[in-house]
Amino acid sequence: MSEGDDVATLTARVETLARWAAKVEKRVAALEKDVKAIRDRVRVHESRVAQEEVSVRVSDPRVDQDDIPTKRMRKSSTAFEAAKMAADIAEESLKKP
Repeated sequence: MSEGDDVATLTARVETLARWAAKVEKRVAALEKDVKAIRDRVRVHESRVAQEEVSVRVSDPRVDQDDIPTKRMRKSSTAFEAAKMAADIAEESLKKP
């Protein structure tokens, strides 16, 4: 094998690797774009969850329902916080003469 053949073989390999690298770069760019789109959708979803309204009604007729506000909070704490808030307001309302 001559030196010219070695150079030609190496040149062909380098060109092949360069083509593969270009394909990989395109795929990485496409994946980065997909990841960005997914992150944007997650942010929108988190925003919607954070703006959920929670409304609590107390069945006792002595409690003024207008005293119990609608509260915005995250779903993970919604039930407990809303119930606690309603209980506190109902208790205060029942203490009124």
